[in-house]
Amino acid sequence: MAASFSELARDVVELTELQGKLVAIDAVTAWQRMKGGLLLVVVGACVLLACLPIVLLIGAYALIEFAGWSHTAGMAVAGGGGLVIASMLLAVAYYRLKTMLEPFNRSREELSDNLAWLKAKLQRAQPAPHREHVERPREVAMPS
Repeated sequence: MAASFSELARDVVELTELQGKLVAIDAVTAWQRMKGGLLLVVVGACVLLACLPIVLLIGAYALIEFAGWSHTAGMAVAGGGGLVIASMLLAVAYYRLKTMLEPFNRSREELSDNLAWLKAKLQRAQPAPHREHVERPREVAMPS
């Protein structure tokens, strides 16, 4: 029993080391993918914050001056256009950020496989519980 437990412990340690190495490799891969997406998010956010109010005001005043719209209508249309542009940029950023974590799928799958293997190994190593047959009384009459 002690020999099989030491073998199991050695296997668990080895699997833990391999799992750690796999996570490290996946982290490097994810970081390589992540750098470009994060850079795009930061640059896009900075440009948006710096230029968007000016561009929206220019668009609103152009509608007011050249189309003869009221101030309210010009500002509302320009603001709505800004929301559409910001939504599109955020959708692209979301897609890029979502795909950058895909390398960890391999680690997650390996961890699941390793845990299933460990559970199976532990169940085989455990002796079946010995249950003694105890006869129970069928009905006990309560004194009244």
